[in-house]
Amino acid sequence: MKKLIILLFFFLQININLICKEVQKYIIITTLGDIEISLFPEVAPQNIKNFKYLVNSNFYSETYVHRVVSNFMIQCGDPNTKDEDRTNDGKGGTGYFIKDEINADTFGLDTLKVRDSYITGMFPKDSSYQTLTVKTVYEKLGYNFDCNLESLPHRYGAISLANSGANSNSSQFFIVTNPSGTSWLNGKHTVIGVVTDGMDIVKKIEKVQVDKFNNPLLENQIVIEKIIPILDKE
Repeated sequence: MKKLIILLFFFLQININLICKEVQKYIIITTLGDIEISLFPEVAPQNIKNFKYLVNSNFYSETYVHRVVSNFMIQCGDPNTKDEDRTNDGKGGTGYFIKDEINADTFGLDTLKVRDSYITGMFPKDSSYQTLTVKTVYEKLGYNFDCNLESLPHRYGAISLANSGANSNSSQFFIVTNPSGTSWLNGKHTVIGVVTDGMDIVKKIEKVQVDKFNNPLLENQIVIEKIIPILDKE
């Protein structure tokens, strides 16, 4: 099973590299080891521009992984984690928001009916919403979609932006750890890239003990020492 997941992981990397022409590479240096990531500006140009700005400003340095949910994801990027007050961890950001950059059509949400989807339970069975498409419902919730983008799915190793609703992207991001992916997030979160090396480190982080809020215990905190760009040699 483990070998199958690894083979699938690398197969998906090849497919993404064929789709995306431009790649920006970074290393997330943590106290458990390094995680190499690849971001694709053409997929989410404004959000990746913001990520690059935050990296160059050392915004992420000395923050820690503040949310770990086994078989789901690990989340980081909150400046509130730099101090000893854990009560507001997970609530911080840059102080400004970047709009979502998602193409719902990429995931077939323009034709998928609510009654046949993972959000059917949100509405009564006899609700008129059951006959709408998932895309239409998300638009009613404030999401705006761009059909000119080539969005990436929430599959194993995807790097996606955490939010508190439509168009509320800031500094926090998460890495998907579910081998089957988290397709129910497609259309609601902006995927900006993938882990290209170091998923073993991500899985180690996923195994740390957490409290009832999925926050790693004090003795288990995984600190992001720095995120640095990888500059390709000419």
